Amino acid sequence: MATLICGNCGFSNAAGERFCQSCDGFLDWSGQATEERPAEERRVEQRPVETLRQPIVDEAPAAEPRRGVPTEPAAPAAGPTLLAPPSVPVMTPPPDLRRCPACQADNDLGRRFCRRCGHWLVSPTQTAGLPARRSWWRRLLDRLELGRGSRGARSAYRRSLARSTTLFRLLAAVVVLALVAVLLGVAGLNPVRWGRDQVGHMLGSGRVEGIEAAAQPTESSVDSQPGWAVDNVRGRGWTTPWTAPTQGDPSRACSGAAPSGLGAGALVLNLPSPTDVREIGFEAGLSGDDKARLTQFRPRTLEVRWPSGTCRRVDLADDAGLQRVGVDEGKVTTVQVAVVAVYEPKANPAQRLTIGEVTLWHR
Repeated sequence: MATLICGNCGFSNAAGERFCQSCDGFLDWSGQATEERPAEERRVEQRPVETLRQPIVDEAPAAEPRRGVPTEPAAPAAGPTLLAPPSVPVMTPPPDLRRCPACQADNDLGRRFCRRCGHWLVSPTQTAGLPARRSWWRRLLDRLELGRGSRGARSAYRRSLARSTTLFRLLAAVVVLALVAVLLGVAGLNPVRWGRDQVGHMLGSGRVEGIEAAAQPTESSVDSQPGWAVDNVRGRGWTTPWTAPTQGDPSRACSGAAPSGLGAGALVLNLPSPTDVREIGFEAGLSGDDKARLTQFRPRTLEVRWPSGTCRRVDLADDAGLQRVGVDEGKVTTVQVAVVAVYEPKANPAQRLTIGEVTLWHR
């Protein structure tokens, strides 16, 4: 019977087989057809399949250990060395920054969108955990250092400054204040005097005493004395006739070198000594509880003339109260007051005009 001998392992396969039954080799290329030989020869040539499949290892006889000599454990067989993959360092953002998951750009913790690509850094539900903006008054309190801790920290910071730094800051503050004072002086403003004037105005201090008043012309007084305008007695004043056919023209105040009053005389005030006048106050007419107030003309526009030749227009409201006006004419000895325009009487008109009280305050 014809057989096919595998050229790879020498196994005899039956005719018609395409793969070796021993080693699975392809017989169409490597096998050869032969006549069947006696069984004894086949036994010699053939080896068990298990033997063919096991690798042949030449083993040297192990040496017998000698008596009394300790044996060392056999070293493990060296196997293939596996190289670990290189570790890639994980870059973590600083604790005060937030890394964008899209472009890896670092952003401040308070941002909700990436500064580079505009990607959401936090979900909308997480925005509630962001620090809320403090109100303006809380920031103002912090700036004013009302807390004990802030004052202590500020004091510690000041003590830690070098002496040269402290002196430099003091010198810079003095220079700035001096520069501001010079600029205000050039502009005609005196902040120190202005502050003192405001304090005096609120306190009502600095009243000028001993003023003497005179009418000009002298016959302009009617049923009163000029001194009643400066005696600090409410309910009476200097009364003069109003002879003009009209209420007068306020625009004519200080229009010439002489008083512009057409229907009344002028009131001249003589101070006891040269005085730096701060304010001058007028009462327009009789007091409010006097029934004769509405039957008289009441001052509406005055012109106030000073010894230096300057003239100031003063407009008064139809009010019985004291109306005060700031003055900056330096030291003066006389003040001249003339009526330019008046308010008309409302009932039973009388051709009379009254200036209730004139008061001066000094610096």
